[in-house]
Amino acid sequence: MSYDETRAKSLEEIKESNLFVYENDHFWVVHKPYDVQIDGSRPCTLEKLIKRFRAVDGNLKFCHQLDYATSGCILIAKNRESAQLARVQFDQRIVRKRYEALVWGHVEEKKTITLPLQEERFRSVVNPRGKPAHTVMERIQAGFFANRPVSLVSLYPRTGRRHQLRAHLHHIGHRIVGDVAYGGDATFERMMLHAVELSMEAPVEIHVEIPSGFAQRLKLH
Repeated sequence: MSYDETRAKSLEEIKESNLFVYENDHFWVVHKPYDVQIDGSRPCTLEKLIKRFRAVDGNLKFCHQLDYATSGCILIAKNRESAQLARVQFDQRIVRKRYEALVWGHVEEKKTITLPLQEERFRSVVNPRGKPAHTVMERIQAGFFANRPVSLVSLYPRTGRRHQLRAHLHHIGHRIVGDVAYGGDATFERMMLHAVELSMEAPVEIHVEIPSGFAQRLKLH
């Protein structure tokens, strides 16, 4: 059995209350599990999970993306008009998104990373000829995980480049724990990156937070 098949089987009993964290007449906010693609032909996708509980004709209208390995908040519009309202806020970069990650090493209390990124195959790399990319990192706690120093950090992407958080952290020497695509150790059960918070202004007016649970993994000083 492939990993995708094993992961699909592990999510067969997922509960509706664990998947849907917010709903109104126009949007859903869903808690995407880790190692699940948003859509496509894999045995288990977020779209397939949602359609277990909601009658939806055609493809779902995802308002933004989360990587296969990333868990957490994702916004889905129920109709075309709502999708357009959300798109305006994403395009104007007024949507507040906060991620939490466990990263190797003890990091500074706060750091702003402004390094341009260029896509290369399935990854992004820092390259002067790349597109501007801006990430703010704030340390929450420092401690140890798997007998190595780690930090729990909040991450605020001010731009939306592919793998932006992962590429920036890898480049500055604080790779995300379990991020195999950027040279991490495959022995961990997942990549420790989670979309914790999503906030949008009127007329959408949504604020959702889903705890990562990563703090429980730290052994503090």
